[in-house]
Order: sequence, then structure tokens, then C-alpha cells
Amino acid sequence: MTRALQTSSRSTSADQSLTAVARLQPQAALRHARVPLAHVGAVGISHDCVRWAWPLAARAAYELRDTAAMSELRTLLGSWPPGHLPPMLRAERDLPLARGPLDQAKHLASRPDPAAAGLARDEDRGIAERLRCQPLLDRAAVLLDAEAALEASTAARSDKRS
Repeated sequence: MTRALQTSSRSTSADQSLTAVARLQPQAALRHARVPLAHVGAVGISHDCVRWAWPLAARAAYELRDTAAMSELRTLLGSWPPGHLPPMLRAERDLPLARGPLDQAKHLASRPDPAAAGLARDEDRGIAERLRCQPLLDRAAVLLDAEAALEASTAARSDKRS
């Protein structure tokens, strides 16, 4: 296969991954995103196909709760020396770290421990603010609204019982 054809194949896989994301097909998105990532040693971590494929793969793996794929993807970025990761991949690498406390807060909010949920939510909001990540700030706001609605509902039920 010629070099131009190989590059075209990697680009097509990244495009197919984007299409799969748009169609809400995370398994296909992950499968297609892995093709350019398999060539990272040849094209480099800063190649456009890799810069687009890694975040798509990471988000699809997260959505699928595929811990093996998430670990593999983190290892891939961790194998590059400091300073070699492009800014887009550095930011994307931190996104799962920022999602974790929010997911925990969402889980804790469904339990009878609102203080723990609040701490996790506040931690998430702090990470999102430092990353300047508006989607995470939006998720934290939605969670806060849900917590407020739950508290109001609980208060209303306890008032009826009194």
C-alpha cells in the first residue's frame, strides 16, 4: 500500500468513527477510531488522524464502560514523553478525570447521603472550572438542579406525613 493510500485509510477510519458517533454507535466508533491509533508509532502522536481518533475512542470506551479500552488508551498517551502530547490530547486525557467525580456525585445523589454527593459535585465543578470545560460545568449544573428537585420532593413528602 502506498504511503498516500495508508494515510487516506487512516483518515477514512477517523471519518467513519465520527459518523458512528453521530449515529450513536459507540462500538463502531471505538472500532474505527482504533485503526489510526494502531499507526501512532509511524505517524506520530500529533498527526491529525490520531488527534481526532483518540478522543473519539476514549469517549466511546467511556460510554461503553470498556475499562480495558480506557486503560489501553491512557497507556497510549502515557507512553509519550512529557511535552510531546498536543494540547488537544492533553485536555482530552484529563476529561475522564473530570467526569469521575460528577458520575460519583450522580450516584451518591440517589443515596441518602446528600453531603457526599455535594462534595463530589463541588470537586467536579472545581476541576471543570480549572479545565475551562463548559460541558462539564453544564453537567454539574444539571446535577445541582436534580438535587434541588429531589430535596423539594423529599420535603413535600415529609410535610404530607406530618
